[in-house]
Formats: sequence, C-alpha cells, structure tokens
Amino acid sequence: PEETPFGLLPIMLFGIVFMGLSYWSCEAQVVQRPLSAKNPAEASVSYMGAAVWYVVIVPFVIVIPGLVAVVLFPDLASNDHAMPTLVKTFLPPGLYGVAVVGLIAGFLSSADSQINAFCAMFTADIYRKLIRPNRSEKHYVFVGKVAGVVFTLAAILTALLVSLNSDGMFLFAVSVLATIMPPFGAISLLGVLWKRATATGALLGLIAGGGTAIALVLAAVAGNLAAFAERYELTRVITSDHLYLRTSISFLVTLAVTVGVSLVTQGKEMIPSGAEGDDRLFGDSPRTAWFGASMLILTGLVYLFWSYYFA
Repeated sequence: PEETPFGLLPIMLFGIVFMGLSYWSCEAQVVQRPLSAKNPAEASVSYMGAAVWYVVIVPFVIVIPGLVAVVLFPDLASNDHAMPTLVKTFLPPGLYGVAVVGLIAGFLSSADSQINAFCAMFTADIYRKLIRPNRSEKHYVFVGKVAGVVFTLAAILTALLVSLNSDGMFLFAVSVLATIMPPFGAISLLGVLWKRATATGALLGLIAGGGTAIALVLAAVAGNLAAFAERYELTRVITSDHLYLRTSISFLVTLAVTVGVSLVTQGKEMIPSGAEGDDRLFGDSPRTAWFGASMLILTGLVYLFWSYYFA
C-alpha cells in the first residue's frame, strides 16, 4: 500500500473516517443543534445540511488555500499564518476587513457554543449530581456563570501556550481531538445504531478506549512507540506522525469492549432508546431518505473531482 506521512494509506483513511465520525456524532457544539430540533426527522435533515458544508465546501475553503499557501509562502514561521497571509496579500482593503470580521464571527460562534456546552455539562452532570445536590436553581445558574468564566480563561491560556508551538494550533487541536473523541464517538454511534447496547458496556468501553488512547500518547511521548516500531520492523505502520493510527486503535478498542460487555450483560439492563417506536430516525422519512441519497451522489461527484485533478 502507498505510504503517507501518517503511515500506510489504509491506516490514514480509516483514521480520518473514525475521527470524522467521532467529531460529528458527539462533539458538543455539533450535537446541541440537532438536539434542539422539533423531531428526529428534522434532526436528521440538519445533519444532512451540515454534511453538504463538510463534503463540498470545506475542501475548497480549507484544503485549496492551504495548498496555495505552501506554494506561494513556503517560508512561513507557523502553519497558523497561512490563511491570514493569503487574506492580507490578495484581498483589497474593503474585502480584507469583511474577511477578518467573518473569521472572528465564525470563531465566536464556535467558542460560545463550546462554553455553553461546558457550563451545562459541568453544572448538571458534575456539580449538581456529585458536589452540591438539592440547591436552588439560582445557585446553579451562578455556578454555571463562574464555570464559564473559568473555562474561558483556561481556553485563552491554552491558546497562548499552544501558539508558541512551531507546528501551529490547528495540528495541536487535531491531536487532542484524535485522543479524546474516538471513544466517545464509538459509544454514541453504537448507542444509536445498536439497541442492544447496555450502560455497563458503554461505561467499560469508554474506560478501555480512553485508557488506550492515553496510553498510546504517553508511549509516543516517552519514545516507546518508536522503539517498538523499530524493534518489530513496523516503521511503515507506526510512523513518526501516528495520529490516525492512535485514532483507529482507540475507536476499535471501544467498539470491541462495548459490544463484548453488552452481550454478556444482555437482558439485565438496556439503554433506553428514544428511537424505538419512531422509525423516522432510521431514514424512513421520505425527505430524510431523499437527502441521504443526494448526499451519497454528491460525495461521489466530489471524490471524482478531487481524484481527477489531484491524483
């Protein structure tokens, strides 16, 4: 198989698929939009609409500018400077300001969604259940506001520290997502698609997958992963940039443990499924089926386009 900077091509492709599934199925700012839909059919259509952006527009607004920046500005101090340099170089002053405002608006939209999700999860799932139960709603609102301020300050500090990294902030963010998201993504997808999954299976699967992801990161930092690859002649599989390999392993470990434990605990407990009795969630709605078929065709056309011009 063809080799890439991330290892063999199949490993890179599987890693990209697993990380994409994990991000779009359980990332907080993504999930809270469909959860606010009127019914499961509307939620499905909202995901289809987001897929149009991800499949069609993202390659042109992210990949193409990156390729152009590599050719025109090969000596940039950081990868994070690519887009600002392109905007400043090629856009006239008026459009330059519009582009900057658009970038800031997009960032703030994502940031406030993340802060809102963190405040809700911390206050409802940790503070209210484990630290201070049975308090007034006013108290929990105040705690949520304080948590939001602390989370925002921590995020700003993290961004400042990561900005010192020569590889850039984006690669750091992707590396973090590749570590923490696949176990959660595997649990979310399995819970939706397999009604026989149990709570114990999900919990143990999450622990096993998360533990595996953390262990792989620690092994990589300590150099043990590279030593293992050299010792067993696996340098083609375990490359210096093993991002997608770690993603694939943690995702598959989570799936395997969750399925195995769920089969053992079958009948003793079941995860309540909101999908039972509502077939629209599984595509029986004509509009959802139409959107799904259109997305498959559109994905195929985009694949053919990129294969033709960049093969």
